[in-house]
Amino acid sequence: MKKNLIIFILFFLFSFTSVIKADTFNYQEYYQQLKITTNITIDKEMSRFNEMIKNNSTTFSNDFLEDFKTNSISSQEYQQLYDEITFYQLRLNNFSEIQLKKELDVYQQQLKRNYLLVNEFNKMLDSYLKYKSNDNYGNFVQIQYIVNDFCLRNKLKPNKVIDTIEGKKIKLAYLTFDDGPSPKTNDIIKVLNKHQVKGTFFLVGREVDKARNAKTIENLLNNKQIIGMHGYSHIYKKTIKRSQFEKELQKTKQILKNDFNYTTNLVRIPYGSTILKKKDLDYYTKKQIYYLWDWNVDSNDWRTKKNSNKVGKSINKQIDKIKGKDDIVVLYHEYSSTIHSLDKTITKLKKQDYRIVNMVPEYFYSNYFDKPKK
Repeated sequence: MKKNLIIFILFFLFSFTSVIKADTFNYQEYYQQLKITTNITIDKEMSRFNEMIKNNSTTFSNDFLEDFKTNSISSQEYQQLYDEITFYQLRLNNFSEIQLKKELDVYQQQLKRNYLLVNEFNKMLDSYLKYKSNDNYGNFVQIQYIVNDFCLRNKLKPNKVIDTIEGKKIKLAYLTFDDGPSPKTNDIIKVLNKHQVKGTFFLVGREVDKARNAKTIENLLNNKQIIGMHGYSHIYKKTIKRSQFEKELQKTKQILKNDFNYTTNLVRIPYGSTILKKKDLDYYTKKQIYYLWDWNVDSNDWRTKKNSNKVGKSINKQIDKIKGKDDIVVLYHEYSSTIHSLDKTITKLKKQDYRIVNMVPEYFYSNYFDKPKK
């Protein structure tokens, strides 16, 4: 009897030890397999994306972004792998595989980051596809800028932008309009529609709040124009005090959301971001609470509200000075002179091979053009 008991105990211990060894070995084997399975990181996704861009450098396809999004690693796949790692980590607590557990901890964090990055990247693509312009070559360059902005924000290496097609440099131009909505807004939309381009309208909250302007704002949205915020009061003293200006932005944002189901974090500071102190500018831009956007071509229509010839000359002079070395962001307001000069400006930009593209409110590659105050 004793002999049988001893044999049984020895057999049990031997079996248990074997199970532990086998189980431990399985974890190590699993980990190696897991590394292979999860080897598709966001960097590889970006490489594949950039390869697609290069392949389309001469024969650009409107569908290449949709193709990329369809074939990218889904968040469900990342979540499944993340859950599997968590499960095996919990089981490893019963064994002495401390080093392996540490490795899994590191890999789990990497996987979590990649999972979040892929989600954000796909959201970025969704946003871009929603706002992309009718100009394929313009889209081709703009999406590279947006992807590079994404890379910089997520500590990934940006890529050199391919901005030439068949030896020609592709230049981008944006048309922006401040201080609306106004009685002139619908006339501006008509000019934009005539040329099949879009504009970005920075609206003043107090005007958005007026019932008489509701149809104008609906017209902007129906024509897929981009809307940004320009404060609520457009009063200088309220703009330079961050606490007051944030309240204005929140108020304007809430009106747009409640009355028009439109959400945006795109902002143009009244009088431009140069009026802000550096610490306030950093607060908005570095924390990405809002996207601030200035301009580098001032139409000066606010100086000559009825003289479209002077407005046109002012714009032409500034465009010629830039000489295609930078993208153009034209600042307009909503006056009679704006409407009459806009048609000629669009024609001039197109003749000079500028591609008039849409602003993508959630993602773009530059927060401001002018240098802030010290």
